[in-house]
Amino acid sequence: MRTLLFCGLLIGSCVADGGNLLKNGSFELGSPGGVPENWHFAASGAAQAEIAVTDESATDGKQALRFASTSARQPNVYGMVVQEAPLRAGVPYVLKFKAKGENANGFLVCIGKGWHLRFRPQGIGPEWRSCSYRFTLKPEQLEKNGKAPVVLIVEDTAGKILIDEISITEEGNAVVSPAEFQRERVCVVPEFSGELSKLRTIPAGVPVMKIPSSPEFSGTGAVPDPKRFSAEAALMHNERGLIFLVEVKDSSPNPGEGELMWKNDSVQIRLDQAGLANDRANESDLEFGVSVGKTGTIRTWNYSGGGELPADSSQWFGHRGRDGYFIAGVIGWNYLAALKPPYFTFNVVVNDLNANKRRDVYFLTPGLHDAKYSTQYVKALLDTGRPVLGASPANLLSTDAFTGTLVGANLKAPLRLEAAVTDGAGRVHLVPLREIPKTGAGDMIKLEYAIPAGNLADGECRIEFRANGEPLAGYAVKKADLIKQQSARLDAALRRLETLRRELANEKSEYVRLPLNVLGDFLPRFRERMDRAGDKRLHAERLLMVMPDAEAALDDLERLAGELKRGRKLPVTWRYIPGPIRLAEGWPKAKLQSSDGRVEERDVVFAGYGHFANMRRDFPNFPKYGANVIQIERGPRSLYPRRGEKREFDPDFSDLEREFGPMLAESWANGMPVVLLISPHYSPEWWEKAHPEAKLASGFLKYNIAHPEARRMMKAYIRDFLGRLRQQPYAAAIHSICILNEPTFTGTLQEPFLRGEFRKYLEKKFGSVAAFNRAAGGEFPSFDAVVEAGVKNPAVDAEFALYRRSEMKNWAKFLADEVRAVWPGMPVHAKIMIMNSTFDKSHAIDPEMFAEFSDYNGNDNYGNYKEGGYLSDWVQFALGHELQFSMKPASIVNAENHIIRDSERRPIPNDHIYTANFQQHVTGASALVTWVWVDYSPESARNTHKDLQGNIALRPGNVIAQGIAALDAVRLAGELKAFTAYEPEIAILYSPTSTAFNPALLKNELFKFYAQSAFTGHRLRFLSEKQLVEGKLGKTRLLFVIGSANVSRVAADALAKFPGKVVTDRHSLRFDEFNQPLKLAFRPEILPDFIKAPELKKRYFDPVVPLPVELEGDCDGIFFRVVPDGRGGRLVNLVNYTEAPRKLRLKSELAFFDLIREEAFDNEFELPPLKPLLLRAK
Repeated sequence: MRTLLFCGLLIGSCVADGGNLLKNGSFELGSPGGVPENWHFAASGAAQAEIAVTDESATDGKQALRFASTSARQPNVYGMVVQEAPLRAGVPYVLKFKAKGENANGFLVCIGKGWHLRFRPQGIGPEWRSCSYRFTLKPEQLEKNGKAPVVLIVEDTAGKILIDEISITEEGNAVVSPAEFQRERVCVVPEFSGELSKLRTIPAGVPVMKIPSSPEFSGTGAVPDPKRFSAEAALMHNERGLIFLVEVKDSSPNPGEGELMWKNDSVQIRLDQAGLANDRANESDLEFGVSVGKTGTIRTWNYSGGGELPADSSQWFGHRGRDGYFIAGVIGWNYLAALKPPYFTFNVVVNDLNANKRRDVYFLTPGLHDAKYSTQYVKALLDTGRPVLGASPANLLSTDAFTGTLVGANLKAPLRLEAAVTDGAGRVHLVPLREIPKTGAGDMIKLEYAIPAGNLADGECRIEFRANGEPLAGYAVKKADLIKQQSARLDAALRRLETLRRELANEKSEYVRLPLNVLGDFLPRFRERMDRAGDKRLHAERLLMVMPDAEAALDDLERLAGELKRGRKLPVTWRYIPGPIRLAEGWPKAKLQSSDGRVEERDVVFAGYGHFANMRRDFPNFPKYGANVIQIERGPRSLYPRRGEKREFDPDFSDLEREFGPMLAESWANGMPVVLLISPHYSPEWWEKAHPEAKLASGFLKYNIAHPEARRMMKAYIRDFLGRLRQQPYAAAIHSICILNEPTFTGTLQEPFLRGEFRKYLEKKFGSVAAFNRAAGGEFPSFDAVVEAGVKNPAVDAEFALYRRSEMKNWAKFLADEVRAVWPGMPVHAKIMIMNSTFDKSHAIDPEMFAEFSDYNGNDNYGNYKEGGYLSDWVQFALGHELQFSMKPASIVNAENHIIRDSERRPIPNDHIYTANFQQHVTGASALVTWVWVDYSPESARNTHKDLQGNIALRPGNVIAQGIAALDAVRLAGELKAFTAYEPEIAILYSPTSTAFNPALLKNELFKFYAQSAFTGHRLRFLSEKQLVEGKLGKTRLLFVIGSANVSRVAADALAKFPGKVVTDRHSLRFDEFNQPLKLAFRPEILPDFIKAPELKKRYFDPVVPLPVELEGDCDGIFFRVVPDGRGGRLVNLVNYTEAPRKLRLKSELAFFDLIREEAFDNEFELPPLKPLLLRAK
């Protein structure tokens, strides 16, 4: 193995001091179309190259330098501009410039005599990007006059290249003193040897970070008065784990808890455990929150995984004084599995809910409050007393250079830093980074590097960073051309597809045709777009995101082809025939046609896409992709573009006649009914200006739903729009009408109109202020005083929350009634954010109220990949659906099905998509409209809203997975319906009262308990306070009260009379609806803290409902449900939500049949992650 030494190569720096040694580096001197002053133009080999000043775009000033060439690359054919710069041998310099372009080929910068130093920036595209290189000249690279030529060259066909702000400066000092740690965003994490519980302040001598350090790091744009607020944070470590210390001065305590604690006084900490310093979130990141209660009680929340930080892996202590609070905590190394000591990066945000109930945000660096990225986080090294280095790579694949940032601590001077790169051929290349003659006590080093890849052999490489010859850090990279790599990958996929097309040409099943259709549309489109693209790198980067799922789909299809050759018979498929849809027992029925020609009315489920008109061009494709429903929207703004002359609301039907109506007709012609969102949030701008009295200060809606003008506007809209729409021949396309999109009512008592309405509400409900005082334990002299006390009084705050809920219910019922008045028989629902709004009292949403007037239970729900503490965030769907279905046995329309996070750039496994959708049908969904179908080119990404980026329309494997899940669900709709047809005998109390006082506690505890219950084989329902009081108990014999600190007095009385068994956790049944102590007339059994599934099942569930099927093996994380099938047998559903396969056994006297594959099933099996089973046992 040879070791090669490279000197004077490109190594970037984090700090540059001194002036620019190039003249006119911003090209402001010189006229557009001419050569810039101080630069000289030349062409070699009759090159057809143009280099001139331009004012079309610039980053500094008004001008840049434009390069273009029609000459293809060949020896000694190029255009150039050159300037001699006063550079010296042996001095480290930094070359920086900004570049953008189209078809930007053949640009390079050469420095020094002989042009031996050559810097070729890769990936120049349509957006300005910064380039930075470090170099050191040798004496022989200087001209006789002591200067060095700096040459800017174009040597290949180039459409347009723009260069601006080119500079060469002497490299700055890489040594960072302790006083500069925060400014340079580095820190040493010292060891701690004391007792955390005894700390009341950050120990002396520990490096601290001030939050905020300047107005730049304040959400208010100003540093708060230190008498009111200030914060400092520090990190330490010991043998148990990583220690977090935060000291906050805050004169108005407003602590929070649960996943919404960020809305209150709390500290958010995000660890980039792997030290990747990425421009996006990493799977290895850990984000958590900590809040200190008024008595010093600590509450935590794991934002990355859901739930509180586990007590066996973390320990927290809190102290709250008159002027603020102090936090000391440790998270165990076992929990920080992705953190590889000594290096990581971190960020801290301190949330302050001030005395005016306004949330102020202060942060250590960007990348947590604004969005999730770690490029600017503090780079930290654990101090073990030994020399340490840490590296954050900026790229892991390149043919140009591998760049990043290197930090170090405990390094003794004189210091020699270098990188040893082992390339794909096994050769070792030594790259000098920096020689540092002197460091002070406690100093760190920080420098940016760019290790050249030009002389490395292709393939896997290993970079090892050394300090005085000792290897201290490193990581693996790959030398490869991203464009060539991804292009070859795409070509390989196209060849596999063509082979499969030939092999499966005679197969007619939709299980074969659907994936062939999707891949046959997407893969050639990827190839065509990349071939004609000016900036092919953008397309290569897109392929990194979408090709893994496409290749996985090809793998599945190849396996299927093999099974078919071995004699497997595929199930019959069923397709919806456009026609009437009727609701029976809350589920839709319609005529369907089978793949073998039968036509029957059957149970049916729907799955498709939304939500904007841009998807219209794919309407013909949707049926062959397995979609059978869409959602589109229209609001009052489109019908009333201007105020009427004779009456205020004078409809203009041109949009309906020219755009929206034909779009509905096309959808119907392609066999896809439409979930129509009537979008009250799209109010006419002229109307908003004409009625300032109806304006709302904040919220999704811009107007006050309690104001009469709001009703007048929507009544006119529904009458005019639906009245005309109903008369059209394509009116049959409407599946249902969604009356509200993500409804919230965030009105406050700051608004005079609501103050008056709230007072009327109090008078109507209580009659007199004396009655209110008796109920609430208050001493208010009048209702005006009650209103004046407002949200500062817990009882008044809760009552105001109930008032706003009542207004929301009245508003939604009004809209539903208006729709039914115009269009009798049309199913109605609303898109409530079931798992957000239900547990956020500011939203004013109670799903039980919406159930009263809804034909379907409508929602907007989410379950993302690797979130919620599982491989797929299933609890959001399962719990939310169960809650709605329990309030009313009507199937779910999830009209905004979030199964891919907005702005997602990771490849998403197809199994996640299939499982997320199929399991929603198991838990009650009859229609899923996946967010969102927007096909945008890589070039247009910068003009595409971030919420639309990375969506499913870009991901062919994910489209196939949704389509296959829909085929299975339509075929098995009757069996899926049986899971909600079963009436559970075990229930959990749903307490709207608790959501008005402590929704975070309720959600947190419900989340944990419900998840464990789902691993037992039993289905649990919810029973609301209202149902309990009214005696509508169903078959409930065992009732759990979980996380419900507050329940109404009448509900508490009903619990005492409940004919079955009541079991409660230690948090519940403490206060009434006015936050007064609750006196119980019975003694419930107390549930052990965080009881696990096996004990729940054995001790509580099985004695009530014995199951004929048991699951043996490690069942933690295995969704397991057994229900009657209505035919004397049982249905069994299993999903592994962990990251590893599980060996399991079904214990039963019954035989099992796999309904998805339609084949016999062995009761001993290995269950892979995210591969649902639906079995019949009989």
